[in-house]
Amino acid sequence: MNVDQEVVARSLKVPCPPPERLQSRTRDLPVGSTTLMIRYIPRRYTAGDVVEKIWELVQPDALDFVYVPWYEWASTNMGYAFVNFTSHDVARVIMAMTDGISWRDVGYPVRLRVGAAVVQGLAANVSRLSEGRPKDQSWTLRVFRNGAQLPVEVVAEMMGASGAGPADQGARGGEVRPTLSLQSHDNEEP
Repeated sequence: MNVDQEVVARSLKVPCPPPERLQSRTRDLPVGSTTLMIRYIPRRYTAGDVVEKIWELVQPDALDFVYVPWYEWASTNMGYAFVNFTSHDVARVIMAMTDGISWRDVGYPVRLRVGAAVVQGLAANVSRLSEGRPKDQSWTLRVFRNGAQLPVEVVAEMMGASGAGPADQGARGGEVRPTLSLQSHDNEEP
């Protein structure tokens, strides 16, 4: 399957991998998937660190959600992150570019394993987190709209929302999920 070259060119900061790498590294990514699970990230990485690494590859508006589960008692993450991209094509290219590499800038030799997350899409991920969210997720969660980070209060509002909004086509078998309405908060600091 080919990628939408226009979307990818607009979203990437680096050259797209060759078609053979794209095919071989993403053959297990279900059509329509936008949320990736990145395993074996460095244990000291926060959501902000993961955002920085991803932003080395894509424009800020190409992703809208990053969550890094955290062991509060150990002050480390659990070794994985969930990243939602705004298009399947961008998710596919990022999977091809990052699966099997290591983030060596921190002296971490373990290779990343990247695949489709079970929960797909911004709304579904925010909804899932709202079920048992910790009190402070400032270092574990980042939500973006058009490349700008949403304030913690807005994310908390989203997590408390019931999911009212237009339907979002799911990645699996045409399932339909509710999406959250992202109201404009342009006058607030990101």
